[in-house]
Parts: sequence; C-alpha cells; structure tokens
Amino acid sequence: MQLILLSHLASHLFILGNRVILVRGLHSTNVEPLTTFMADSVQATWEKNNTYQLAFTAYLADNALAFEMLDTEASVFFDGEEYIIKQSSVEAQEGFITKQITATHVYNELVRIRQRNANTGTKTYSVDDVLSYYLKGNQLGFTWEVHGNFDKQQITDLGGGSAKDGLSKIIDTWPNAVIYPTRKVIRVYEIESFRKYLGGRIDYLHDTSDVQLESDSTEIVNQVMAIGKEKDGGDSDKPAYYFDPFLVTNQDSVNKWGLHPGEDVSDDRFTDKAAMEKYVLSQMTAEPSLSITITSEVNAKPTAGEVMRLEVRPMTFVTNVEVVGYTWYPFSKTQPNSITLNNSARTILDYQKRNNSSLAKVIRNQKNSVKEINNATSMASRAYSSSVYGEVIGESEY
Repeated sequence: MQLILLSHLASHLFILGNRVILVRGLHSTNVEPLTTFMADSVQATWEKNNTYQLAFTAYLADNALAFEMLDTEASVFFDGEEYIIKQSSVEAQEGFITKQITATHVYNELVRIRQRNANTGTKTYSVDDVLSYYLKGNQLGFTWEVHGNFDKQQITDLGGGSAKDGLSKIIDTWPNAVIYPTRKVIRVYEIESFRKYLGGRIDYLHDTSDVQLESDSTEIVNQVMAIGKEKDGGDSDKPAYYFDPFLVTNQDSVNKWGLHPGEDVSDDRFTDKAAMEKYVLSQMTAEPSLSITITSEVNAKPTAGEVMRLEVRPMTFVTNVEVVGYTWYPFSKTQPNSITLNNSARTILDYQKRNNSSLAKVIRNQKNSVKEINNATSMASRAYSSSVYGEVIGESEY
C-alpha cells in the first residue's frame, strides 16, 4: 500500500515538473511535499530591491501532513528558493478547509540579525565592508557576494540596526546596486553585472496582448543647491567651505519640463566644485519616470534583469527594456504572467521620441485638414460668387 502511494505521489510530482512545493515546519527537520493546493493560486512575485515572495492557497485532503505544517514561520521551498511563511489565513466553508499562505524570501530574515554597535563618524566604505560589518559571524548562516565594480563611498554612523537596514544603506549609498539573493547568499550586483542580454524579444500581439505605459512627472527635480565640505576651524555661525554653495541646474530638463527645484544636496566628500556639480547632476531625476507593464502570453518564468527588445508596432514604439519585476503563475494554464519593465533613460527617450513623432503627425494632419477646409471653402465661395454674378448678368440682359 505504501509503495503504491509513493508511486502515485511520484507520478503526481512528475506531472508538476521540476517545480514542487515542499514544506518544513518550524523547529523541524522533516520536509514534506505539498500536493493539495489550487494551481491557479500559486504566484511568485519579485520586484528589484523590493518584494520577493510566494503566495498560494492550500486545501485539506486525505494527506494532511504538509497542510498541517503550513503555519507562520514554517519554511516553504519552491524553485530552488526558501520562503518563510509570514501570514496564514484559515477558512472553513461548507466542510472545505483552506489556508491562504504568504511567504517572503528567506533573505528578509536579515531583520533578525542586529548590529548593535555603531561605527560613529563619517568614514569611507566599500560594499563588501558594509556587508561584512553586518553579516560577519551571523548565526543564521547567511553569506554574501559582490559582483561588479563599486566606488568607495562615505557613510556616517554605520550600524545600530538590523542587517536588513544594512542592505537599505547599500541601496541608498550606491544607487546602481541590485540586491538579488539566492537562498541565504546575499548577492549585490552593480547594475551592468546584473543585466542579462539573452536576445529576448517581446512583440505586441504576438507575445503579449496587453501593454501599459505610464508616465509620471511627480518626482522630477532639475535644480538643487549644492553644498560641499566645510573647512576645519571655521566659525559655527558662519561656516567656511572649500567652495561656496551654488545652484546646479539641468538646463535641458528645465527647457523641456519647466523648473522643478529640489532639496539642497550636502555632501562632505567634495572639496572640488566641478566634481560636486557632476555628482549632483547624476543624482537628479531630470525626466518623468516611465513604467511599462505587459501581460505575457508565455507562461515561462521571467528572468530577472533580462534586457529584451520591446516592439509595440501600432504605437510605433520600439525600445530595449529590462525586467525589473514580475508576477509569475507557475502552475496555471490560464493565468498570464505580469512583467514590469524598466524606466531607463534610453527607454524614456524612445517613449518621448514616439510621442513627439505622433504629435507632429497629428499637427500635420490638422494642418492638412485645415488646408483642405480652406480650399473647399474658397472653391465654394468662388462657385457661389460665379452663380450670383451669372444670375445678375442674366437679369440685366433680360
């Protein structure tokens, strides 16, 4: 009987392919396969430097062991990754019992690692220095890797929080950093090291039937006051700087979108005015953000960081985009994936070029329409004048 059951279970798992949901209870070493779940409910969600979680609905059946193990802080293993259950909602309706599960990627457990000491003062760090400061010797088994080249940066008062705060500090200090963990290995990538050029292509109406492009100008900043390092021994009431505070303006952005002043940027790293100006310009949000979301007809797992060619031919919009987020339904035959694509400067410029081209086309059409109307009006006027003139001449001759 047990052999038959194992054979049936193996057959069921084979049907599901290599993607199997496994459950391990809190304080347990036993791992059990979960087979009683609603296929369309399983969704894996990832967003760059933000969300990474798994959600699904399971139901009670004869083989209840894995179902009973689904409780808060239990581990769920799927597609080579570990997730920790944070929300479990049980519902009983007409004798049918279900659990709605939301589990976050195990890397979020970094919040349990505390660095209670603070490295006070402003000091220079590498990305590896920050990771080491928070993670070295941790008791939860986390390790780290750094991929790509990062310049060293100054950080004030590092520490005094969780290792998850340390990752936030990395993202804030190095805006070109991408944190993409694999199980308990915290991998920090420089953006170009993270991107994957696999020759992928998305063609509207062939690979997707739904493309949404949303432009948002609320975060535009194209002028700020730049304040560099103070000189030692200055007057506290009237500090002396290596260079006077000055306005930095992205004139191209101002010409296109109008003036959008932002908060002052103060950075003690800079004693050179030109270097400060270059840095401030690189930190400005000079263009509206562009969010592109597609519904994919192909139920394959999206590749985080993949750069693909997007073609929306009815809109004459063609550009290269990067996968920066997705919701993937691995077991569903009907639920399409949702993929969020990047808002890089190149993509925005392509979008604006397309809009400008469309606007120019509309203006040309309007001008042509006005010209045609004027021509028709002129012809009608001449015809009317000729008719009236002919009638008057005829009456005169009569």
